[in-house]
Amino acid sequence: MKKRTIILSVLISAISLITVAQNSNIQPGYVGKKISDFKLQTYQGTELAISDLEGKNVLLVFPRGKVMENIWCGLCMYQYAELAYLEQHEKIRKTYDLEIVYVLMLDQDSTEQWYKGFPERLARIEQWKYPADTTNQAVMDWAYFCREAFPQKFEYTEKTIPRDFPVMMDVDKKVSKAFGLYRYQWDGTMTDQNIPTIFLLDKDGVIRFKYHSQATQDRPSADYLIEMMDKLL
Repeated sequence: MKKRTIILSVLISAISLITVAQNSNIQPGYVGKKISDFKLQTYQGTELAISDLEGKNVLLVFPRGKVMENIWCGLCMYQYAELAYLEQHEKIRKTYDLEIVYVLMLDQDSTEQWYKGFPERLARIEQWKYPADTTNQAVMDWAYFCREAFPQKFEYTEKTIPRDFPVMMDVDKKVSKAFGLYRYQWDGTMTDQNIPTIFLLDKDGVIRFKYHSQATQDRPSADYLIEMMDKLL
């Protein structure tokens, strides 16, 4: 039994070293170039490497995560809800031979809290779109923008928000940092966060489209991403 335990420990250590080495060779992503491979544990309980997905198109999403220490990015959640809705109603993964993968700088429990935050943050977007105070011009300018940029109303609850997309957990932030996405201070706030970024990979892992945010509200809609898939894949 002791010998078996030692062998198992050695195997686990070897696997960990391989994973660390794999994730230490990440380079910033360039359009037209193959994306660096990396491997992480997923919220769904498996280990996933980007290379495991070769042969499929991949929409790789690095959401902002938090905007402040105790506030999730609602616009990230809206974008997730858009994609989840399209998957539920139009089966976009089957249509485009696609996998949609999220990378969050969170552990298992924190990812669960992220999902639990969807109802409140999606409801907050609706409040932005139709504020109680209509006399403040700045508030109304933001409301008009939100109505145009985030037109759908999603009423997902903690139990109904789809959890079908693989969520890779970059707990130590090494992947986000290697891609140059991690920031502590960005877009007017200070907390551990990513610059929202999306890569569209073809079946060979080549980056065909890249979105790298300048401000959290500039993210492309799900419909725009579908247009890019139609043109590029």
